[in-house]
Amino acid sequence: MEERELVFKLSKSDKSVIIPMLIFMIVTGGISLWLYLSDNGFFIFTLIFFAFITALLIHAVYCICFIKVLIYEDGFLYQPNIFTKKYFDYSEISEAWDTQKHYPNNTVTWCFNFKTVDGQQFSFVCPMNQSDGIDYMLDKINN
Repeated sequence: MEERELVFKLSKSDKSVIIPMLIFMIVTGGISLWLYLSDNGFFIFTLIFFAFITALLIHAVYCICFIKVLIYEDGFLYQPNIFTKKYFDYSEISEAWDTQKHYPNNTVTWCFNFKTVDGQQFSFVCPMNQSDGIDYMLDKINN
């Protein structure tokens, strides 16, 4: 099998959120443990907050590792979840466009949308700092 050279890798989440979330999780876990050991009932609230931060961290790691688009010179691999992978040649795509989503906290994400020649439509959300990969795919598909 021929080895392809990876041009871009897009993931649903940004890797820069991992370290701050990990630090915050350790701090809240430590405070919760300290409160528990000192027989303070307030530890329940910090424990709930610790569990919430842990769930967010697990979700972010899952999104980084398993929800991605790998962009090659002749096509791209679309992986919307851990079990589904599909490789598309650029010739299989009939239409492609991008959209921006604006959130109330001034966060902007990019959406890459595409439609195959057989009519299936797909969408992929990625952070703003990965927009170069979306521009590259749009150029390949629309030109």
